[in-house]
Amino acid sequence: MYKLLVDSKVTEKRYDITELTNNTNISFYRKSTASKLEFTIDKDNVAVFNEGDVVYFYDDNKPIIKAYIFAKESNESKKISVNCYDQLRYLKAKQTFEFIGKSLKQIITIIANYFGLNIGYIEDVPYITNYYYHEDESAFDIIDYHVQQSKIMTGKEIVFYDDFGMLTLKYADSMVSNYILGVDSFVDTYNYKTDIDNNTYNIIKLVRPNKDTGKADLYMAKDDNNIKAWGMLQYYEVMDENLNKEQLKEYLKLLFNYHNRKFRTLKLDAIGIPELRGGNTIYIDIPDIGDISINRSLLIDSITHKYTSNSHTMSLEMEVR
Repeated sequence: MYKLLVDSKVTEKRYDITELTNNTNISFYRKSTASKLEFTIDKDNVAVFNEGDVVYFYDDNKPIIKAYIFAKESNESKKISVNCYDQLRYLKAKQTFEFIGKSLKQIITIIANYFGLNIGYIEDVPYITNYYYHEDESAFDIIDYHVQQSKIMTGKEIVFYDDFGMLTLKYADSMVSNYILGVDSFVDTYNYKTDIDNNTYNIIKLVRPNKDTGKADLYMAKDDNNIKAWGMLQYYEVMDENLNKEQLKEYLKLLFNYHNRKFRTLKLDAIGIPELRGGNTIYIDIPDIGDISINRSLLIDSITHKYTSNSHTMSLEMEVR
């Protein structure tokens, strides 16, 4: 049984609106997007809530999401649709920051404190930026940039998210689920897709400005066989001039290994598991699906939990590697 509560700033009361809600959806993403809570409620002239008020969602008393109301929409049937987001929504704001000799933990703390956001567990990732100036960038993009740089430095997947009202940073390998999803367990329907349309590159060029020579240093990797098979699919990026040769080579290697391939995407509809969120790793067991069989752990890119008064289902999307 789920529970939905809202704290009203106007009346300074907490309302239990569980029985008034019809459908509730909660979407979690692995990166770059705030988690979203959507619900439809019958107007009762008792519960008072407005934009900015805090909403709490529990499943069997397990805290799932703490979110803030950003939009309400009503219609002739006296139903109100409500859209809420977690703290990450406030990181869409743009600002200028300068970081000198700061760790990822320090960068997140500085930004969170500036915007008045709550901080939870932040992994002490071994990453230090010598100098970086961010001008007129969203706080989300700034943090995401340094998370990606940390991933390059450590070679480990890192997840930044809001954990029930607390900004959190963890290694993905600490977020492994014990559940197994497959045709014989939880999964109802699935869709499997292969493509080279969006993220595939068989030639990658990285350019670093060189003040000493007045020119640019080029670092390149290519796959002639895949160019012959797919045509030339090029990726080009201008790099930070403060990155050294070894860092650039390692970044090039990571990019090439990731992008020089056919991408496979798996979408699942399944019985709901409340604690699953974007960034979790879960074992998938689906044999003979398209050109492969999937019998391994996959990282959840996005997941939407769908609640009604008597059911809980979920839709997941993940990349198959």
